[in-house]
Amino acid sequence: MDKKEEFREKWQKQIDQLGSTIDELKAKAMDASAEARDEISERLQGLEGQREKAKVKMNEMLEAGEGVWDEVSDEAEELFGKLKTGIEGLLSRLGGDDDNGEEAV
Repeated sequence: MDKKEEFREKWQKQIDQLGSTIDELKAKAMDASAEARDEISERLQGLEGQREKAKVKMNEMLEAGEGVWDEVSDEAEELFGKLKTGIEGLLSRLGGDDDNGEEAV
């Protein structure tokens, strides 16, 4: 398996896991107060937007030539770091953690 395929698989797994975590957070948000639910909903929308950016970045990475591979890869890693931080913040806000024992991203 070449380097690009390894990264694609890694990032696709993270994107899929992120989608599952966002769905779980949506379900947990339903138990929150109306005010908290509105805040959480807004933050989840932001995370979903970032997840879409991650998909775009993954595709850019796969199409990138060798000369820009490292730059695109670094940008994608930074984006996933921000997504993880956002999810951890929401989990903290909801007073829970990832139920399946895996990292959110």
